[in-house]
Amino acid sequence: QSLALLNNPFVHEQSAALAKRIGTKLEPKEQVIRAWRLAFGRDPRDAEMTAALAHLEKQSKAFAKRPDPALDALASLCHVLLNTNEFIYVD
Repeated sequence: QSLALLNNPFVHEQSAALAKRIGTKLEPKEQVIRAWRLAFGRDPRDAEMTAALAHLEKQSKAFAKRPDPALDALASLCHVLLNTNEFIYVD
């Protein structure tokens, strides 16, 4: 099931849509906070913030030759969030 979601075109489309909703005009920290609030209804913990900011930076470099590397990096982070247990299962 996890691999099906990871590779699912619908999940990729929703990740891109969430990234567009968050937008790239915000500072990365604000992007992360908004992503967590939209996906989980809460703010990220310190360790999550650190990991998310590192992810955005790494992916921005990896996507540097694309037309909008910041948006693609944010979509990548959103894709990760949409595949977490916290998003998929209700406690």
